[in-house]
Amino acid sequence: MRFPTCAVAAALLAKLFLALFTTGSNDALTWTHDLFTLRTEGPASLYREGVQCASPSGKLYQMQPFVHPPGVVSGLSVMGWESSRIFPVRRLLFGHGYCAHLRTLARWGWSGRFFAVPRLRV
Repeated sequence: MRFPTCAVAAALLAKLFLALFTTGSNDALTWTHDLFTLRTEGPASLYREGVQCASPSGKLYQMQPFVHPPGVVSGLSVMGWESSRIFPVRRLLFGHGYCAHLRTLARWGWSGRFFAVPRLRV
């Protein structure tokens, strides 16, 4: 019972450290540029042209088309509203991931079922 609790706490601390002191994955960079394009040029331009990100040294990455359903534009708008009031998009992405982990922990509870092996009837 003690090992899963320590493992979850250590993983949470490591993720918090990464969220505060790193940029995140390429996805976080792409979503940030998607939001910028959505705010400045609108959804039609986002679908038509996509986004192109650059590395810190200035090298351009591959063009990223926006191929998501229209509902994602609404979700991106909400994320933009959150990012203007709470945290930048990259930190919000980490935060939404934490919420998913907490929901999983709440659903499983601390009953020791983390490492339980299902028994098959033969």
